[in-house]
Amino acid sequence: MPTLGRYKYPNRGLDAVLKEVEKVETALKEGITRRNLADALGMKLSGAFFEKAADMRTYGLTEGRGTVKLSDLADKILHGLTPDEKREAREQAWLHVDAIKLVHSIFKGTVPSREEEYLAIMREKSGEKNRAKLPIKAKQVLSLYKQALSDILMEQLPEEVEEKPPIESPTTIPMPLVGIIEIKAEDYYQRLPYTPEGIDIGINFLNLLKTQLGEKEE
Repeated sequence: MPTLGRYKYPNRGLDAVLKEVEKVETALKEGITRRNLADALGMKLSGAFFEKAADMRTYGLTEGRGTVKLSDLADKILHGLTPDEKREAREQAWLHVDAIKLVHSIFKGTVPSREEEYLAIMREKSGEKNRAKLPIKAKQVLSLYKQALSDILMEQLPEEVEEKPPIESPTTIPMPLVGIIEIKAEDYYQRLPYTPEGIDIGINFLNLLKTQLGEKEE
């Protein structure tokens, strides 16, 4: 099975592997040995067969070692009750592949625009030591990832909520910025400290002005 550094990936895309699974679905449901699985596929017990068997396992479509069986995931892809169930199962199969899961965790549904940057990131994240083979392997993984994007559902970003204007608080009397009270009335002028005592003096002063004004009117 090919690997990109520490990460495995299949030789073929999911649809190609599913076609092979469908050919031998009945045998896989019952459980079958590798040798008999090769016979069911019309293949010799050779490298080509082992590649196909490995691809099935890498996508999570089969399980078991001595006896190979169809997985629940494969059954959902082939016989899901709804299109959504089938798509979700296909998404799980794609992300069951280590290398594809790695690429998806980095690029989150976008295709890298610059090959040089993509290769540099894959060299860093995968741990691939063979610099000569890195471009080929990384491009194979990217090709698979592009196929996977048709099944991987991106999370929808919430729509921007219109910002509501702040609720106006009840009108309050603004507090003086300076620590004094100034009272002016014609020729009268009073300058007082902004303290409870100053306020009391101011009230008395205004009452005095009120009394004097009343006397003038009489």
